[in-house]
Amino acid sequence: MEKVFGYLEDPAHFLATFPESNQVTLDSVNRNPDGTVATYEGRFRQAGMHFTVTYTREEYVPNERIVDHNSIGVLFIWTLEPDAGGTTLTSGWDASGLMKMLNAVFFHADKHADEMLARFKQAVEALP
Repeated sequence: MEKVFGYLEDPAHFLATFPESNQVTLDSVNRNPDGTVATYEGRFRQAGMHFTVTYTREEYVPNERIVDHNSIGVLFIWTLEPDAGGTTLTSGWDASGLMKMLNAVFFHADKHADEMLARFKQAVEALP
């Protein structure tokens, strides 16, 4: 579980799960005095538009949960639980009604969620 969480807590790894067509890059990471992530900024492209988005780490429970809220109003929730085979990682997101409508029309995050989890799983399984 520690290996999965250790990988997840790095914003670069989260942003790397987005579809390649989004051209996502990590611009900066600001850390708390204890070294944990406070905020990070990513740049990406969706629906022909370029965005720079700031993420704030709102909840951080080692080996259990990370919640990041971004500046366009999307909340990303990651929960880890031990299971017989290792670790179960659950992801979810929430946003305002307007953001959900824009997502349905332009961004299709619901369609990319399984792909993102698969990329994350593949990367974690490749770790030593």
